[in-house]
Amino acid sequence: MSKKYKSITDIFAEQRRMLLHGIIAHQRELKRAKELPQFEASDTPGKQESSPNRFAIEDFMLNTTKKSRPSLTRERH
Repeated sequence: MSKKYKSITDIFAEQRRMLLHGIIAHQRELKRAKELPQFEASDTPGKQESSPNRFAIEDFMLNTTKKSRPSLTRERH
């Protein structure tokens, strides 16, 4: 029997096989994504994890905005 003229059960079996392979590949991708480390900025100073793609300017901006800036107005005692 030629591959051009498959029976309907062969066609459905092939489609089912392709669907299952797609589902398994998607599940593996989700599992791999969960295993990757998360790079989230925390609100606590000093406990930030740096992303491998962070640039020096981003670190500079984060450090300058965290420091307390002196007030421009004088406090009266």
